[in-house]
Amino acid sequence: MWTLQKENADLRTKLEITERISGTINQAFNEVTARQESCAQGLLQTFKEDFPILLQTEREIACRDFHDKLEVCNTKLVEEVKKEVYATRTFAQVEQLPGAPSHFSIPLTFSPSLPQEPEGVLLIQPKTDNHKDFNKNRALILEIIKDNNSVIRVKGMTKLHGGGVKIVTAEKAESKLIKQLLLGYDKEKLEDIFEMFIPPVGPPN
Repeated sequence: MWTLQKENADLRTKLEITERISGTINQAFNEVTARQESCAQGLLQTFKEDFPILLQTEREIACRDFHDKLEVCNTKLVEEVKKEVYATRTFAQVEQLPGAPSHFSIPLTFSPSLPQEPEGVLLIQPKTDNHKDFNKNRALILEIIKDNNSVIRVKGMTKLHGGGVKIVTAEKAESKLIKQLLLGYDKEKLEDIFEMFIPPVGPPN
């Protein structure tokens, strides 16, 4: 009998120890689980707070890189256009220039003609003493061009001896067109007033 009681007491002691250990384990497990959940919530909250900042930073970097590349492309495009454009003035731009003294030429552009497109030259010389005023002759010519063809590219107008006018155009065909416009002027018969001559143009250098 005494032996059974002792064994029963031992079993109870072991059971209590086991329950204590089990309780400790459960408590530790619950604490670990709670800490994991708290850590996960913290990481999620941090991600939610930092993600918009990271996304905005990435967008700014991408936009800045795109802008830089676009600016480089635009710069190259402008340079190519500058090389290709044949920079000459139309007669409307020439008309806006103030009258120059008779002993000066009137430069209308600083760009040389392209080698494959030789300049056109038209020499206009008064036949009578009543038409030796260079400024009046120049104004008359510009007015005729304005009324008939505003896209002719006049590069320069220079005073010739006796009030004559030397007209330089971007292409030879344009000087011929100016001559046709002057000959077709209906207010005056200009062929009786002016001698008009297109000198031959040598091959481009």
